[in-house]
Amino acid sequence: MTDTKAAWKRRALRAEQELEHLRKIRDSETDMQRSLLRQAGGFAVAISEIEDAIQAAKDYIGGSAR
Repeated sequence: MTDTKAAWKRRALRAEQELEHLRKIRDSETDMQRSLLRQAGGFAVAISEIEDAIQAAKDYIGGSAR
């Protein structure tokens, strides 16, 4: 089977479109990953602050019971 120049152009165009689609998907996934990392960082800070508050409350309660 002989491929024509037009067929090669169609294949190239299809490949370019698929590549662009995959790039958009990858960019979207990267944005979601950044968002999740920011959220996880915020949760880590919140947990640390809660642990500090609990420890301060324990110290306060323990100190007043003596």
